Amino acid sequence: MIKRAVAEDAGVLASLAVQMWPDHDPEDLEAEFRELAVNNEAACFIKYAEGKPAAFAQCQLRHDYVEGTDSSPVGYLEGIFVQEGYRKKGYAAELLSECEKWAAEQGCTEFASDCELDNEDSFRFHMSVGFEEANRIICFRKDLKVCKKGESMSEYIYITLREKPELKETAADWFHQKWGVPTEAYLECMTDYLDGNTENGWYLCLQGDRIVGGLGVIENDFHDRKDLSPNVCAVYTEEAHRGQGIAGKLLNLAVSDMRAKGVSPLYLVTDHTGFYERYGWEFFCMAQGDGEPEMTRLYIHR
Repeated sequence: MIKRAVAEDAGVLASLAVQMWPDHDPEDLEAEFRELAVNNEAACFIKYAEGKPAAFAQCQLRHDYVEGTDSSPVGYLEGIFVQEGYRKKGYAAELLSECEKWAAEQGCTEFASDCELDNEDSFRFHMSVGFEEANRIICFRKDLKVCKKGESMSEYIYITLREKPELKETAADWFHQKWGVPTEAYLECMTDYLDGNTENGWYLCLQGDRIVGGLGVIENDFHDRKDLSPNVCAVYTEEAHRGQGIAGKLLNLAVSDMRAKGVSPLYLVTDHTGFYERYGWEFFCMAQGDGEPEMTRLYIHR
């Protein structure tokens, strides 16, 4: 359950916030959250799990210039925190979605955030939920859908499979249906990733509980250049959701996540020309696909 905080929740918010901002005085934080609760230009949300407060997010409107944005006011993520025992369950993404909905209701068309330059975990989180880097402070911005009255928001969330491991079987079946590769093959790769036997990841775009896009990273995508690895594979977006930039965001997420783990460059094989170049990929050479009569194009992302 996610609850929008009121003044009476200030103590709960302070107990969570002091874990993220340990240099702050808990009493000062509680007083600040009481003020925010009655501020029409701010909102705080608390995620409860098993009846206990597990996470929180704080957002507000910024009327001054925000890096990378073109409008004012801009919704801004001031802080987000998930307690250790509740991480990798998608709670941060759920809280962010509530913040974005609140900002859109205030008339904002953009939402922004920031993190410290050396905070790789925060950087990966921002990239996984659809932000794009605006400047090396680091700042982020993203478009918001402006809802008409009575209209519900349809939000895309970008995750690694490690963030929602319970989707393993669903994801394996989804990729099988798109590419015809046996479900067991996907399950084997995903299990190795989730068990920590490999850092070759799997990346999904969700709309609600539905997978609408995805890709993976494997050692070799069935071609003769075994020396060029690892390979991005199984890039797919559901037809009804194409044209929304989903594949590009998944590619960027995979590149940034793998690079953060010290893995670069990445390779992929494709018959497409002109698409992957938009996201920093370069044609590298031709490769012979296993059992394929024709050579195929092999790309690199350095």
